[in-house]
Amino acid sequence: MSTEITVDLPFPPSVNRLWEHTRNGVHLSPAYRQWLAAANRLGLSQRVGRYRGRIIGPFRARILLNRNFRRADIDNLFKAALDYAQRIELIANDRHNEGGSYDWVAPAEAPHGCRLILTADIPKS
Repeated sequence: MSTEITVDLPFPPSVNRLWEHTRNGVHLSPAYRQWLAAANRLGLSQRVGRYRGRIIGPFRARILLNRNFRRADIDNLFKAALDYAQRIELIANDRHNEGGSYDWVAPAEAPHGCRLILTADIPKS
């Protein structure tokens, strides 16, 4: 048996724009904080989090990115989406990711910019 969780997110910021370095240390960048707020608003409308289930162990991630937002290296866009999935407890920890894929897709497949699909095989008891 497998479980699948799908959530729509805003187009994620590049991994290069997640953090800012200051004299006081490393902090979330303003762009990343803005994206997190937008993801939270969108997530509330989809009832993400505990209402969607949670994957405790190994999982695979597929990220569909709206090709109309194509302004970054596709491989730099994975981190924000997986960190967000962990933040809202769709997954226990993103280190359990066993692989996945990312693709540029038509706008209808990722209407808000990004669609995250998490899958895990659940052993039968």
